[in-house]
Amino acid sequence: MVFQDFDQLSERRRLERQQKLRKKIIIASVSSIAFFVIVGAGVFSLVSNHDISSPGNNGGSPSAATQPAEKAKPISHVARVIKTVCNATTYQDTCQNTLEKGVLGKDPSSVQPKDLLKIAIKAADEEIDKVIKKASSFKFDKPREKAAFDDCLELIEDAKEELKNSVDCIGNDIGKAS
Repeated sequence: MVFQDFDQLSERRRLERQQKLRKKIIIASVSSIAFFVIVGAGVFSLVSNHDISSPGNNGGSPSAATQPAEKAKPISHVARVIKTVCNATTYQDTCQNTLEKGVLGKDPSSVQPKDLLKIAIKAADEEIDKVIKKASSFKFDKPREKAAFDDCLELIEDAKEELKNSVDCIGNDIGKAS
């Protein structure tokens, strides 16, 4: 009888070892798959970024092939700067479209980062104007609601003034003193 209990213990230990081995195999498999996916994504992003920024690649644009090499580099540089700036934003497409419209018609070699900053601040100012115009049509039932709304409008106006001051500071090149 004593040895019968030993057989049950041995069987239980064997099953526990099998379960541990299965867990280890599953963890190793999932980890290796995740590793290969991450490495593959990294390689893909490097290859796709290289294809976009390589000087020989015209990106499917027929006009890029006809432009001289000197003019192609600044344009791609500005486009890369815009893409880099907009990658950190929530609405990347809107950001890129706004900045690209702002530099449209300008000499790409003359576009400076402060110009992009001015464009972004002015676009924010224009969007605030649109919000104020839409919000002015709101109707309120209670005087407290109207007062709270008026406070919000005052804060928005203050924000507009701060944006204007920011554009003025950029225009005065305050950053050159440092």
